[in-house]
Amino acid sequence: MKEIDKTKIKKIAVFNYITTTLGDSLYILPFIHKLKKEFPDAKIIVTGSKLTKDALGEDPSIYKFIEIKDLESFAGKFSRLKKIKILFSILKQSISEVKKEKADMGFVLLPNLPIYQIAPFLSKIPIKIGFSYPGSKFSFLLDKKTQFRNPATTKELDVHICETNLHLLELIGINVEEKDKILKRYISKEEKENAKELLKNLDGPFIAFQAGGRYKLKMWPPERFTELAKLLTKEYTILLLGSKYEFELCERIKKEVGNKCINLTNDLTVGTMAAILEKCKLIIGNDSGIAHIAASVGIQSVVLIGNSDPRQCYPFGEKRGIMIMSPKWNTDASLKLFDKKASKEEYSEYLLDINVKDVFDICDGILKNKKLDKFIANKKIYQI
Repeated sequence: MKEIDKTKIKKIAVFNYITTTLGDSLYILPFIHKLKKEFPDAKIIVTGSKLTKDALGEDPSIYKFIEIKDLESFAGKFSRLKKIKILFSILKQSISEVKKEKADMGFVLLPNLPIYQIAPFLSKIPIKIGFSYPGSKFSFLLDKKTQFRNPATTKELDVHICETNLHLLELIGINVEEKDKILKRYISKEEKENAKELLKNLDGPFIAFQAGGRYKLKMWPPERFTELAKLLTKEYTILLLGSKYEFELCERIKKEVGNKCINLTNDLTVGTMAAILEKCKLIIGNDSGIAHIAASVGIQSVVLIGNSDPRQCYPFGEKRGIMIMSPKWNTDASLKLFDKKASKEEYSEYLLDINVKDVFDICDGILKNKKLDKFIANKKIYQI
């Protein structure tokens, strides 16, 4: 394939098929920002779910966002036949809409079911770029491809999700630097006004908590968040953030802690949450998308790690996430997250090994610019 003439690239399609994961959706942004920097005159079109649209916000680098109606449904539990029908509906909509744009170049990002690789070909895009990996039967339709680097395929344990899609740009001669990997989210005027309205009668300084989670395996016990909040409210107001499904859990924490603990778990948009986090000194929480929202607006995050591999999921913003973990953690721990037979409704032994005093001392150290060397030496903090 000949070297790409950047002056002839007028439209670029980014095929994204993330379903319902907030953190993964946010890490599309470094790819889009680098793409726009290299092709400043090109219009970038992105496909994705409603959640991804909310995550990316009104980013000026994106010319058009094509919302795929059935994409979030694909994450649900259905019969094999129903799943296939949803999958073909997703492909049909994304291909038909992108085809209208007459893009000059197309990228297929992660996640990457083999059939997604047909999308740029059927959209009649001249330059098609994506990943190859075991089982990628349609990768021959791509003009340029690179191996998907991860523990399963390339045995690499330290490839962060923000780096993965950026590897595609190296295929067309774009040099990716460390600064290109930093997550930054644009916050609109409306999002800032919404946050201002929610916080107008509250006294700071603020610390955010994210105490919920999809399942117990990734959650620090709520009673420990309660105990930690009682220690921190001597100097700070605690803002409880999360989805509407975490309201009751956070309401219990609020009632135990008192007036300096505010439950904001409702239908906040990602943008409003980002604007709220921008006003906080710190966020403390489980391994979830909210820590990555904080990273996107330059706020320090403290993440409580159970079975997740910190090398692949730490918040990668202007301030790197500080990962508190059990000294017992090992690389086999993350396998339980992908084991369909393993119970996810029991607390992780690694999270249970994290005590309130250590978390408080680490947070206090961050807030007061103290050294955390002893925690690093004792393997209670993952050092990035």
